[in-house]
Amino acid sequence: MTAPVLCLASASPRRRDLLASIGVPVTVHPCDIDETPLVGESPHAYVQRLAVAKAEAAAP
Repeated sequence: MTAPVLCLASASPRRRDLLASIGVPVTVHPCDIDETPLVGESPHAYVQRLAVAKAEAAAP
C-alpha cells in the first residue's frame, strides 16, 4: 500500500519544504483564491472559509 500524498493548494515553497523535511509526500496545486477577509469576519471563519475554497479549487 502506498502512503497518501498531501495536496497543497498553495505555492508556498516554505510549506512544501517543511513537509518534505518530515517525509510527507506532497503535490502542489496552487489556487487563485481571493484571500481578502470579509467585513466583520472572525479569524476562525476566515481561515475556515479559505481552507474550504482552496480544497474545492484544488480537488480534481
